[in-house]
Amino acid sequence: LFERAVAASEVDSTIGGISSLSQVAGMACLDRCGDWLEAFLAHLQGNRDYALERLNAMPGIRCRKSQATFALFPDMTGLGMGAEAFAELARQKYRVAVVPGGEKFFGPGSEGHIRICLATSRDVLKEGLDRLEQAAGAAAAGRR
Repeated sequence: LFERAVAASEVDSTIGGISSLSQVAGMACLDRCGDWLEAFLAHLQGNRDYALERLNAMPGIRCRKSQATFALFPDMTGLGMGAEAFAELARQKYRVAVVPGGEKFFGPGSEGHIRICLATSRDVLKEGLDRLEQAAGAAAAGRR
């Protein structure tokens, strides 16, 4: 198994490639973890659908369905504040962390968005969305 992984990696023709242990683990995942993967994908899709419903009901936030990722990137321009300011408000006052869009993390055109990771338990996601909803409500009330 190890020799096959080394040969497939073409490590001799690259600067180093990934570690042998990571290659063996990757092969084991591909060969032996199909059931786990299917269950995890179903879990992520359930979290995505739950989060979409919650986010689109929040004032000033709109979110489109992601197609192939474990994250959502909701548009929060309707809140009337920048993504960095909103992320800071959410973190400091409501104790929920989101990654703000903007040149620093996601490049031009991402301002006004935040990134939300779905790869967690439903309980943690619900708690985070509850807090995010409070932060969005406060931001929306502040612009009136």
